[in-house]
Amino acid sequence: MVFECFLDKTLIRLLKMKTKHTSIILILLLISNFSYTQNNFSVKAFGLGFHPFSEVNFAILTKKIDANGKFAFEPGLILASEFFINSNMVSIKPMQSVYLDRMGKFAGSTHLGFRAYLYNKKRHSLALGIGPTLFYRQDWSNIENYVNEEIYSNFDSFQYKFFMLSGEIEYNYYFSKLNYLTFSLNQTDLQGFTFSFGMKQLFKNKKKKHNSRKKACDCPSFR
Repeated sequence: MVFECFLDKTLIRLLKMKTKHTSIILILLLISNFSYTQNNFSVKAFGLGFHPFSEVNFAILTKKIDANGKFAFEPGLILASEFFINSNMVSIKPMQSVYLDRMGKFAGSTHLGFRAYLYNKKRHSLALGIGPTLFYRQDWSNIENYVNEEIYSNFDSFQYKFFMLSGEIEYNYYFSKLNYLTFSLNQTDLQGFTFSFGMKQLFKNKKKKHNSRKKACDCPSFR
């Protein structure tokens, strides 16, 4: 699967960082990648970033929409897969985002968390998710007039930060046998959020067909 190959490449990049925090998300990614049967896959797009907290570098943001940099143009994609572990109410969800941040530089996040479906009836479902996330972006420190926020660590030409609790609120609308429209509120970086929308494809496990030609058991009958 394309998504599984993408996860494998992400695991390699995370291993190269060699930080004590990334070991947690690495273990969870490995578990979800190899231990569960895939139940659905989704692709979402987003474009508007919301940053409600104060930003020391708001004056140099190149993609800001308002004067204070609370809103910014941040186009990107979110790829995700979901593995149900308790009927259709609890799941594990690996999620990868890639986008251009408020400085027009490459950024992304690798997340893995649990999803609990608060409502899942008929054509509608509402899920709440939480779990660890690794945020990263191309280094801002070489930008003129940049003020160090003292939040991120550095690795090569990137800045990164591991955040133990990051979440998602997701609403799904079922419109065909195996497809959903999906909308969500996602955390894009340590202080930013975005609304995303896209499609979710369901995968049903195939049941083994009974082989009527198979030789019958000659065990004694207990009727």
